[in-house]
Amino acid sequence: MNSKYENPITIKEAIDSIDGGDYLLPAIQRKFVWKTHQICVLFDSLMRGYPIHSFMMWDVTSDNIKDNFRFYKFLEEYQKRFKEDNDPRKTKGYKNFKAIIDGQQRLTSLYIG
Repeated sequence: MNSKYENPITIKEAIDSIDGGDYLLPAIQRKFVWKTHQICVLFDSLMRGYPIHSFMMWDVTSDNIKDNFRFYKFLEEYQKRFKEDNDPRKTKGYKNFKAIIDGQQRLTSLYIG
């Protein structure tokens, strides 16, 4: 089991990775549930230079996993009761990517923010 830490990335790098389809959400993830206050606290922490903790990511490189498991894109916009569902991403034959195991709420907040 390889348990190395990745190098820190910038918010822009995270956003670019979401845009480029390098970060996807596995089907085991719940929906985006953060409230406005939680998003504001996240941005406040960033503006104050506080750390926002690490993310847990799964390097998906196996064609078997890509072909037989369901993954989703990040929300591009959010509207309660109307735009709450993540669109599926077909990954059969797809490039290698990272599935976000922990950090979806923070990354989605940054992305839609």
